Amino acid sequence: MVVIVIAVFLLTGCDNPGSVNVENVWVRPPAPNMQMTAAYMVIRNTTKEPRTLIQVESQSIEVIEMHKTETIDGVSRMRQQEHVVVDANDVVTFEPGGLHLMLIGFLSPVSENSEVDFVLSWQDGSQTEITGRVTRGHP
Repeated sequence: MVVIVIAVFLLTGCDNPGSVNVENVWVRPPAPNMQMTAAYMVIRNTTKEPRTLIQVESQSIEVIEMHKTETIDGVSRMRQQEHVVVDANDVVTFEPGGLHLMLIGFLSPVSENSEVDFVLSWQDGSQTEITGRVTRGHP
């Protein structure tokens, strides 16, 4: 019986489906008297399936939109993204000048060294809770 339990445990470990990890979460301090800023993160998908991020929410922020900065004919524009796909065994980076979260309207203070909690919602119905520190640069 012990051999069977150990074999099942070992086989289960071999079929590890992977996970989605969110790292290096940070929030740019808002400019004085502004109710808008941006947040950044790295999403690492070690699963065998693509994952689709469909929404980000926070009890500290009124509206959060996923945006991508694109430069066309020398003009940079932010385009709202309805979703962001993180392919299997891939990494997507939200960073200044690229993908980022636009944070609009503060429901609680967002100042340097404070923390902001977020909930990422995925297309499969799962959620990921993360926390970002408000800082002037990448943590």
